[in-house]
Amino acid sequence: MIKSEKGGVGNGAMTVENGQADEESSFLAKMKAVFDNLPFNSWVKDSRGVYIAVNKTFADSAGLSDDAILGKTDGDIYAPGQAAKNKLRDRDCIQEKKKIQFEETTADGRVMEFCLSPVVEASGEIVGIAGFSRDITDAKISEAALLEREERLKRAQAMAHIGNWEMDKGDSTVWASEEFFKIFGFEQAEERSLPYDRIRQAISGEDLMKNDVAFKLLMEKNRDYDLEYRIKRPGDGAERFVRSSAVMEKDGCGAPYKVFGVIQDITDIKMREEQIKYLNRHDLLTGVYNRTSFEKELRRWDNEKGLPLSLIMVDVNGLKLTNDMFGHSEGDRLLIGVAKILKDCCPIGGRVARVGGDEFCMLLPRTSAEIARSISAQILRACEISNGANCLELICPSVSLGYATKRDPEEPISNVMNEAEAFMQKRKLLERKSLRSSVLSSIKTTLFEKSHETEEHAERLVELSRLVGMEMGLTDSHLYDLSLLASLHDIGKLSIDEYILCKPGKLTDEEWAEIRRHPEVGYRIAKSSPELMAIADYILCHHERWDGKGYPQGLKSRNIPLLSRILAVVDAYDAMTQDRAYRKATAKESAIDEIIRHSGTQFDPDVAIVFIKTMQNRLS
Repeated sequence: MIKSEKGGVGNGAMTVENGQADEESSFLAKMKAVFDNLPFNSWVKDSRGVYIAVNKTFADSAGLSDDAILGKTDGDIYAPGQAAKNKLRDRDCIQEKKKIQFEETTADGRVMEFCLSPVVEASGEIVGIAGFSRDITDAKISEAALLEREERLKRAQAMAHIGNWEMDKGDSTVWASEEFFKIFGFEQAEERSLPYDRIRQAISGEDLMKNDVAFKLLMEKNRDYDLEYRIKRPGDGAERFVRSSAVMEKDGCGAPYKVFGVIQDITDIKMREEQIKYLNRHDLLTGVYNRTSFEKELRRWDNEKGLPLSLIMVDVNGLKLTNDMFGHSEGDRLLIGVAKILKDCCPIGGRVARVGGDEFCMLLPRTSAEIARSISAQILRACEISNGANCLELICPSVSLGYATKRDPEEPISNVMNEAEAFMQKRKLLERKSLRSSVLSSIKTTLFEKSHETEEHAERLVELSRLVGMEMGLTDSHLYDLSLLASLHDIGKLSIDEYILCKPGKLTDEEWAEIRRHPEVGYRIAKSSPELMAIADYILCHHERWDGKGYPQGLKSRNIPLLSRILAVVDAYDAMTQDRAYRKATAKESAIDEIIRHSGTQFDPDVAIVFIKTMQNRLS
């Protein structure tokens, strides 16, 4: 509704000449109809803040009639707080002589948008204020939802390392998303645009050509663009793998006009792919090829182009014993050490593979038997050098190896492998004695360190037990086993906590139970080791007593193996005649008296008699 100058509600007509009045009246009527039907609240106030025009939407939203609004001020219509707030905003609009916009939330949670503009006459005088307001709650909700979707998209792109980009056909400038800039390591421009040549400069040289070809086909032939390439970030110089895809969009007339693309950082994916390929082809422990890869390489070179084709079969010595004695971690170290030696000795073009638990094979295409023999000798020398350099290690690399060469293309490769393996086994038999000595020496060293028994103690036991054994007429084989038993009867103590073994005071029941387990542990170690299998039963029984009160089985008299009975006497004597942390050594004569006193209960009386006779001969 529009209020006349006289204050009443009228049609807005003014006192003018009739023709002009009719024309203006018609125009104002049309304007009034438009004003009343605006879909948002609209009003006009004079410079005093009096409403002189409101539309129907305003009146309806205020819940008032036209007469209740026109000619009134905000103080007549609204609560004092709201009226005062409106008055201040009107004043700001008039004083600053400019449009002001603001939002306000109503008591029921709706969001209203307001716009106030000064009404200026031709003379420049401000004669009033025009305003409108509208409910933008739904728009705000939609805008918030859109922003949330954009944020989710940004987060998803960041997590997947995906960015997007656009480029007008024929243009040389690219618009790119925030993630795009991050992928390339570019500093982000405010307008998020950058020259296409700058992107090209970041692409690695060998991949640049294929990118240029694909991009040209996209721009000129409308071919889909989808390829992987490497980039080098200008900031940190890091090399990254990316995948970029793009399509040419068409306008309403079907003409290509803009490229839309996405780019993804696939470095992590590529690394995982490479890792999977590596794991599929290599032995996880040693890093050399696995058996599957070896067989594939063997098929690849088993033809005329690979001749002469040489194979070196390598067997790691003492792996089972190392695992049993020192644990699988030490066995793993042994395998890793051997694998490193083989890789270092393998020439360019050769392949090293782990083909079994303790077996490796070196595949040497286009390699003669003479060169294979030279490489074999180099491997053995490398093991010796490693042993010398790492003399303090528990177990040093030791291998047995054999080689064979295929010269005839018709010869089955299986025959060559069998020949190399047979050669290896022959050498293993020849080297077994020195290997046995080396392995046993390592075991003894470790045992002495762990149990704090001295090497001199072991040597005395070996000497005394051999004297008794010879006096009792034992064979050379039994004498050898007796010497080995004297050195390694306490091998089971390797499994006992060092704190218990070195405890100076009295042991608890639990600690004593742990000590009593060592014959059984030693038995299991020896039984699983070819080098010690012959003395396994003797180790198990070396704490049995003639009267059946020993452990772990409570065997009596001659049910106890003879070598165990001999050791029991010799070990008891040596223990009594040597200083201990908790007591002084006993005189040799007193120790002999103790052996006599416990003969028939703790010790075999026959063995005791031979031992006493032997010791009396030595003492005399």
